[in-house]
Amino acid sequence: MADKKPKKQPEEIYATVGARIREHRLANEMSQVALAKFLGVTFQQVQKYERGTNRVSLSQLIKIARKFKFDLGKFLESLKGEDTGITHCNNTVNLVRRYKQLDKEDQEMVFSTIAVMVSNKEKD
Repeated sequence: MADKKPKKQPEEIYATVGARIREHRLANEMSQVALAKFLGVTFQQVQKYERGTNRVSLSQLIKIARKFKFDLGKFLESLKGEDTGITHCNNTVNLVRRYKQLDKEDQEMVFSTIAVMVSNKEKD
């Protein structure tokens, strides 16, 4: 009987990058299949990227950043010392989905409220 190898856990940085990709994909209401087609890979590969099982190449990360219109430099900088988990990812996705359901006036009110909260926190 052959020994089964224990499942390898993804390195934290790759899991974090994957969680961030998932955040952007879901916030843009894109399926894994659609992202896979855009990247020229299978949807299983996108699943592996998002779980951190497989590393995302720099060229793929650049394509993803362009597709979802985020600054790759800031994205990478934000990973320093970040403890991003699935709960954080799900909360962000849910927040963005709910925000998109608001009318323009309510969105502006929410944005202003958050800006004041952040400003007050920075003063502390």
